Amino acid sequence: MKGAGIRQFFRNSRSFVLGAGIGSGMTARAAERAGADFVLALNAGRFRAMGGASPASILPIRNSNEFVASFGRTEILPSTKLPVFFGTCTFDPELDVDRWLDRIIKWGFGGVTNFPSVIHIDDERRSLLEKCGLGYSREIELLVKAAKRGLMTIAYTRSQSEARRMVEAATVTENGLA
Repeated sequence: MKGAGIRQFFRNSRSFVLGAGIGSGMTARAAERAGADFVLALNAGRFRAMGGASPASILPIRNSNEFVASFGRTEILPSTKLPVFFGTCTFDPELDVDRWLDRIIKWGFGGVTNFPSVIHIDDERRSLLEKCGLGYSREIELLVKAAKRGLMTIAYTRSQSEARRMVEAATVTENGLA
């Protein structure tokens, strides 16, 4: 279920939407049975399923995007009819956002979210990532480019300022100005 199909799905749903951040096909099936409207394939969900803690999602334990791709494609997508959002880490300096989004679409994901996000990192380390061009602006770029490709987007924010930046980026995209 991509692009316009997902948008129609949300228009037909309740007055609220319920999503579940998950890391396995079994959890995807459980979320669907419980009435979730969508699921987010997140490295934090997988770490929790493995007995770890969510904070491990921001540590350089492994390549987050390849990790999510491995279980997202083989377990989550085949296990649910719900829209699946791919949790994309943009603070990988080798990530080619355009190429990565093309792969996400090819694999059949219906949306993208900025997870893990620099909002989960302490201010000192976040500042270093921002200075290197791997900060929140790159996450906004990811979601804007994803929306232009017809993917749904969900933004992680921590402050009103970040939420405002995401809304402004989405508005610019919808009006064809970006």
